[in-house]
Amino acid sequence: MRKFSIFIVLSFIATSVFGQMSTGTFHVKHIENNTKRSDYVTFLNEDKVIFVSPIKERKRNGLSGLFTGSVNNEGEIIGKEIISDFSKNKISKTGITYTKDSKTVYFSSNNLRKVYSKSKEYRRRRVNNKKSQLFKATIEEDGSRSNIEVLPFNKKRYTYESPVLSNDGKQLYFVSNRKSTLGGKDIFVVDIKADGSFGVPQNLGSTINTKGDEVTPFITKDNKLYFSSNGREDTFGNLDVYVSELNNGNPTEPLHLDEPINSDKDDFAFIINNKNTKGFISSNRETKRRKNNDIYSFTAKGITSEPCVQEIAGVIKDSETKEIIKEAIITLFDETNNEIDQVKTDEDGAYRFTLDCDKTYNLTVSEQAYEMEEYTITTSEYYNEPTIEADKLLVKKIETIDDDLSNIESTINLIYFGFDKSNITQESKTELDKIVEILEDNLKIHLEIAAYTDSRGSDAYNLALSERRANAALDYLVAKGVDSNRIVAIGHGESKLINKCSNNTECSEAAHKENRRIEFSFTNPPSEQHN
Repeated sequence: MRKFSIFIVLSFIATSVFGQMSTGTFHVKHIENNTKRSDYVTFLNEDKVIFVSPIKERKRNGLSGLFTGSVNNEGEIIGKEIISDFSKNKISKTGITYTKDSKTVYFSSNNLRKVYSKSKEYRRRRVNNKKSQLFKATIEEDGSRSNIEVLPFNKKRYTYESPVLSNDGKQLYFVSNRKSTLGGKDIFVVDIKADGSFGVPQNLGSTINTKGDEVTPFITKDNKLYFSSNGREDTFGNLDVYVSELNNGNPTEPLHLDEPINSDKDDFAFIINNKNTKGFISSNRETKRRKNNDIYSFTAKGITSEPCVQEIAGVIKDSETKEIIKEAIITLFDETNNEIDQVKTDEDGAYRFTLDCDKTYNLTVSEQAYEMEEYTITTSEYYNEPTIEADKLLVKKIETIDDDLSNIESTINLIYFGFDKSNITQESKTELDKIVEILEDNLKIHLEIAAYTDSRGSDAYNLALSERRANAALDYLVAKGVDSNRIVAIGHGESKLINKCSNNTECSEAAHKENRRIEFSFTNPPSEQHN
């Protein structure tokens, strides 16, 4: 039988209402550690900083290396030390980032001939020693690196630089001029899989990238993406620093930082600590040569971000009549099914919730005449979608004449048959008469008769015997005035024994009798069954 279904169309609109960022106010200071060549910061871990600086300052075109130092209260870098393992092979670095456990490092380099010239990997990949490429290495307990490997998605004809990890360590952001850029250099992201392999790099898209260059991405603890660009209309000139929110990896429209972070020269490599109180930026604003960048420290105040929220609104209607349904109850739960809020649809059948960005919620829709509908919403799926519509099908509850029908059913006893018999005994008639009374009092319900046999005899014979028993009960009820269209009688043979008395098993006659039975069940009319 198929139940008849009445459907409700549940439509809702999701509008993104993202939090407003405050870019804060800054005090910028030119630090004393700058050289006469280019210097810039690439990694900051609270009071420890890693920066790029020339290995031999007096050599005009010499290689750059990685240095580390501490940051004092005045924003100066003190205790400057070269990271010898990254510099002894005369490898110029263009960026570096560490995993949170400091056991793995990702870096970019534009000269790995000394490392790879004798390796099969170098010859096979033909790593370009003029363009920066991305690498991965293991950090040993003594701070040295091992297991250096070139990342598989590097292409020798393109530049790859400025790696930075997402907060959960599952994505690597980087800069490249590889195919699919929107112009010059763009910011890309690639998934780092659980087995250590990589997905396919994806361009961050036109929200971030332009026809110009986007460089030096940096991601904060609260998922802000800072980067520099020279392709936007509101730049003060050349590279300027911008900030965007990352919601499930999706960036919001960037905001332009004001002076003194940005100037009319190149401003890049913005990096800030977890407290959003101090950091560094690189710029050529006070140098005579454009490529001679210096490091500036800064203190910051008022860098805040209002909670990012999304609005979910909907209207519930009956799909047949198109009429709205008032006072339907919409209950909102978090991902672990803790109730957060509950509202009723208004006179227009509408409801509304405000949800946090990048979260998953469970919702239920219920109304007294309808079956409850459950569904899940992940707000990040509606990112930047001004209108989202979804249809939900709710099934109207089936009307029953007697709400205590289940209790009535329990008062009906099974009827039993003698061995190889199908006649209705006087004892069976007593139970069948009860069924007649129930059917007369509840004209909208139907009856199913399921007849069975014991295991003795062949399967074919027992199937025919069970059908005779089912039809005997049917004939009795029809003779008492019940409409035959309200009854379905089916014989099941020995297919559903209720004990262990199967073929070739010794059982008592009483045990065999338990299987020679008819079971009854009340059902709704075929037109009210589910499709």
